[in-house]
Amino acid sequence: MTTPTAAYCDHLNREVERQQNRGGPPVGEARQLADEGVRMCDRGLFRGGVVRLRRALGIMRNGR
Repeated sequence: MTTPTAAYCDHLNREVERQQNRGGPPVGEARQLADEGVRMCDRGLFRGGVVRLRRALGIMRNGR
């Protein structure tokens, strides 16, 4: 498992953006989770931010 850091938050956010660009509009729940994850990472709450970004990415990739 990767240690939650600002750099990992940035990496996950780029992956979310890439996934979003590949498909149609993002699932509402996934977009909300991603936005919340970015806000948490910006506040230094990396662990919670990473959890939300990873969950958003999973929803975008798998539809749930």
